Amino acid sequence: MIFVSAFLKAFKICLFPQKQWQIIYREKTNDSSDVFQNAIFPLLFIVVVLLIMVLGVSKQSMAMGIAGFSLLTISHTIMVGLSNKILKSKENEQLKLNVFQLITFSSFPIWMCLPMIPFGISLYLLFIIGFCVSLWLLHVGFNQLKVENSLRNSRFLILFSVGSLFFYGLCFLLLQAFYRVIN
Repeated sequence: MIFVSAFLKAFKICLFPQKQWQIIYREKTNDSSDVFQNAIFPLLFIVVVLLIMVLGVSKQSMAMGIAGFSLLTISHTIMVGLSNKILKSKENEQLKLNVFQLITFSSFPIWMCLPMIPFGISLYLLFIIGFCVSLWLLHVGFNQLKVENSLRNSRFLILFSVGSLFFYGLCFLLLQAFYRVIN
């Protein structure tokens, strides 16, 4: 059930971002482990299962699934850790969690490109589309975050979040290189 609700939430954000960001920012989230358990791990699990289904069940597909899940989990943890360093304020823990959710759900269109790794050039085209959708979701999400948290000067945080999308792009290049090596 948690997988379905995480996927539906990510899908709804792509369709109705303004309304969904409002809902997400107003949800009570206790700590970052809630975001990992209820969003990141289920979404990455869905993406990895799709990758294994596309590649067929084999040793290579399992290796790609493990590599993809590990690399995206580690890279996402690094991005969120850096965003927490940017937001040094201890008094607004909810803002940190909202930024965590913003980075997580706006990255989902890029993550959905992972199952396309075997298809060569179409991966790049889909990645560009996913990147553009992710940028749009970041834009809408930041505008809503400013309203919800009365942020005034958030340029550095915006640049950091866009940089995190480029970081995911590097992760996909690494995964595609790994795919070529094992096949």
